Amino acid sequence: MTVKACIFDFDGTLADSMWVWTEIGNRFLEKYQIPHYQGFSEELALLGFEAGSRTFVERWNMPVTPAQLVEEWQNQAKESYATNVWLKPCAEQYLRELKEQGVKIAVATAQQRLTLDLALRNEGVYDLFDVTLVCDECTSTGKATPAVYVTAAKMLGESPDDCVVFEDVLGPAKQAHAGGFRVVGVYDESPAQDHQALAAEADRFIRSYQELLGTSAQDLLP
Repeated sequence: MTVKACIFDFDGTLADSMWVWTEIGNRFLEKYQIPHYQGFSEELALLGFEAGSRTFVERWNMPVTPAQLVEEWQNQAKESYATNVWLKPCAEQYLRELKEQGVKIAVATAQQRLTLDLALRNEGVYDLFDVTLVCDECTSTGKATPAVYVTAAKMLGESPDDCVVFEDVLGPAKQAHAGGFRVVGVYDESPAQDHQALAAEADRFIRSYQELLGTSAQDLLP
């Protein structure tokens, strides 16, 4: 295997931002008087706003349309992603090192296009990426299938076996493997992350990007 490209999830992987999804989930459950559902934030992060809204409106027979729910969530997220979401320590430096090595880099996320672009521009890293892709642009199932990773690889002009996917959530990591990618699991403090299960699933598990500084992309995986 030659590592020609790295595909990064955004929330919880590149950025300390899972708290935004938790806040959206808590407000949503309270507003619509839905009994506390512990896995809501993780499921929303997996499905994304479009697929998530359809799923939850049908599940709970809600008095709103999926489009109205997406608009509500997006309005809540915009300010946070534009001003208060930051990359994880050493993440930007590692991205720049990959670029210096000639490795292509992409973001593939279940987040919305608007909020993703706001966050990347706020951090000054938007132009680093060869490809930025959100699930809603290529699939109706969020990260419940490998579609977003496969599409990102095609846009990068590389095959899955020459790409490494960085993920912080077990479900998407499994889907990346199912699509033929190697996977680096990234530690996140979110209570939704099952660290042990992710470490067991991933080809490599890191607690910080500092572990990767000064290394070759070709050494990412055994």
